[in-house]
Amino acid sequence: MNTENNKKTEGIEYPMLFPIKVIGASTSSYEKNVLEILRKHAPDVDDHKVVSSESKTKKYTSLTCTFSAQSREHLEEIYSALKASPTGINRDIAMRKINVRPKESSCDY
Repeated sequence: MNTENNKKTEGIEYPMLFPIKVIGASTSSYEKNVLEILRKHAPDVDDHKVVSSESKTKKYTSLTCTFSAQSREHLEEIYSALKASPTGINRDIAMRKINVRPKESSCDY
């Protein structure tokens, strides 16, 4: 991997703490399955910093997990692994990236 590309891509400097939100059908093993996939690619995911939220109907659960993203390729690898999961993660519901603003941005969102 090109070290310069790892450090800065599209105005974002890597490595950086990156929150990812994964949405899927609520099951008893959903959180465990998501964390297992994430830890294969980002072992620094902290159980104590995982935020879980159920939909109003309790049919879906969203998990927000923060980890150290090393590069854009690292993020894409994680997204691909979650999408390919045989556990049904992200089959019917889109997985969303949480917007990350570059440090140089002066916009207030």
